[in-house]
Amino acid sequence: MAGFPSTGMGTETGAIIAGPGVSRDASLTRLRSVGLPLGLAAIVLAGWQLAVTLGHIPPVILPSPLSIGKYICERYDILLTHAVPTTLESAAGFAIATLLGIALAILITYSEIAREALYPNLVFFQLIPKIALAPLFIIWLGIGSQSRIAFAVFIAFFPVVINTAMGLAAAIPAVVAYNKITVDLGRFAGRMQGLIGRSGGLLARAGAEA
Repeated sequence: MAGFPSTGMGTETGAIIAGPGVSRDASLTRLRSVGLPLGLAAIVLAGWQLAVTLGHIPPVILPSPLSIGKYICERYDILLTHAVPTTLESAAGFAIATLLGIALAILITYSEIAREALYPNLVFFQLIPKIALAPLFIIWLGIGSQSRIAFAVFIAFFPVVINTAMGLAAAIPAVVAYNKITVDLGRFAGRMQGLIGRSGGLLARAGAEA
């Protein structure tokens, strides 16, 4: 069966010709990944605005996107004033939850007794709606930053512990297998070096005797 005639183009020429097509596909992919979410958000906002306007829904029940945007523009100074402490408290709570969660996850992963005693309780507390316990933090710690940071720690702590423990449990067998392969390769390399050294000694001895 006869093949197609050669075009005489090398790999580089083919890559140059294929380059614009590949670049265009990548551009379309990036445009779609950005345009589709923005388009869906615009449709949702437009439908929201139409529903509020045509349905004569009171702002107390459902404010329109335009009224929300107008309020943000008018009261941005107040929002920024409260956004700074909220951001700092959220970051502090997440940092504390991360440190405590990773430490407990390591303990759960490497201690079978700790895992059997703590992991079911952690999963149980993870299933509890966190907003239902918010009044308890206000009663215990007041309405200041202490209660907000403590509640942020409470919200972020359980997902950090559970996901870190699952990740460590999944990674440990792979690490053990990798270490075993590394040790085996090291032993094999040592044996090969010894064999090469003995072979070189035998060849040198044979040459000297000759």
